[in-house]
Amino acid sequence: MFFMPTLCALSSCGIALHLLSLTSGNADGLGAARHAELMLVGAAVGAERVTVLNRTDFADGFAEEWNLSAASDAVVQYVKEAGVYFDKVLTFDEFGASHHPNHVDTHLAVRHAAHRLRKLAGTFLNLRTRTWAQVCMERAQAIMLSLAVHLCWRKTPSKARIRAAALLSRHSCCASWRAMGCHATQWKWFRKLHVLFSQYTYVNIIDVVWDTRFAHEASL
Repeated sequence: MFFMPTLCALSSCGIALHLLSLTSGNADGLGAARHAELMLVGAAVGAERVTVLNRTDFADGFAEEWNLSAASDAVVQYVKEAGVYFDKVLTFDEFGASHHPNHVDTHLAVRHAAHRLRKLAGTFLNLRTRTWAQVCMERAQAIMLSLAVHLCWRKTPSKARIRAAALLSRHSCCASWRAMGCHATQWKWFRKLHVLFSQYTYVNIIDVVWDTRFAHEASL
């Protein structure tokens, strides 16, 4: 739900996508159903591979205390076993979308893994989260930019389009709706409102936090 503008942009450019979820969403005992739902989401966005982990040492839930070392090891293991070079790795920032503690721990696990993947991955990216004040200021800008992208999309060269569309995609609203529709166990009325009004439906702001090619941290 949070990454749809970026996923839509990359998929439309023919870039192979791998989706890795460190938990199955089993806090309410619905892990098996949510695993199946995420597979449907992966198919909806054209992901090449979807992997869902279900570990007790970093389990789903607000009250769960993660073993960050184990979570980081799992990320490293996935990248090594995938057998491909990952040019970009995208996850949550240090605040986590909706400030969910599992999002924050995912950020930390990936951040730790980045230092061990210098030959297997390129740039590590964070989805920048927003305060409500910033959201209100940016929503009007997002609407105007969405219109602009709709008008100029077909005239944009494909390589330049990758960089621009990673922030904003004209397809992401409908894609977010379809993708969340796959999550039958979560598709409640309030989440429908969230998808309609959330900035993550329309815009992703991405920060570079680690580039293994230069082995130093960066920030945009």
